[in-house]
Amino acid sequence: MEARLDALRHAEAIGVIGLWLRDIPTLGPRCSEAGQVCEPLTYIAASVGVTRYMSPGT
Repeated sequence: MEARLDALRHAEAIGVIGLWLRDIPTLGPRCSEAGQVCEPLTYIAASVGVTRYMSPGT
């Protein structure tokens, strides 16, 4: 997770202003698409703690 948060810090430093995540948390039995590794709301909560200007969304 720390590497992902470092990537967010870097993205914000180069001017990225938005973080959009898919709302598919993991690969489930009825879902043929894999989502991100972390549950989306947990990832958004962590991202808010390490960025100042990025706006998160799903």
